[in-house]
Amino acid sequence: MTDKEKAGAEAKAALAKKRAEKQERERELAILEEGHRDVPPGIEEIEAAERGERFAAACAAFVKAQSEFEPIAFDKANPHFRSKYASLAAIQKATLPALNRNGIAHTSRTVIDGDNIVVKTYLIHGGVAFVKATWPVGKVSANPQQLGSALTYARRYTLQSVLGVSADDDDDGNAAQPTPAAPESDPF
Repeated sequence: MTDKEKAGAEAKAALAKKRAEKQERERELAILEEGHRDVPPGIEEIEAAERGERFAAACAAFVKAQSEFEPIAFDKANPHFRSKYASLAAIQKATLPALNRNGIAHTSRTVIDGDNIVVKTYLIHGGVAFVKATWPVGKVSANPQQLGSALTYARRYTLQSVLGVSADDDDDGNAAQPTPAAPESDPF
């Protein structure tokens, strides 16, 4: 093989490599675009780059923020279950300053999919949504007060989930159990 043929073969190989790299970038971009339709505008999820530097930086900032969280005040009571819990405002008051000091924001989106409503809550660091929690609220309701209450409930629980905090009395799952029926008395 002559030097000219060798140079031509090397140029073809370099061109093929560049084409392959471009196709791989386009494929990765298509995957990101496909999987991120529900992410707030201007924000991208980091799942495709979990091992990257941005994910590591987001995690390090989150660990630092968690260590700075204030105790969460149980400022509300549920008379039906005789339990106390922290409102959404109390959770934010105890956590948001530490999150913000460490460059982390949180946002929740209400997504309507046909007749169903879903709340999605994200933690964002450096323009990247690195944690997400989703809560199905239910069907679209004509009653705005009920809908508002359900949305606040969903936002509170998804925020607790992404922050890794608990803001309820631990009832060991009793509230999730059906209420036992009262024993029937024998009529005779």
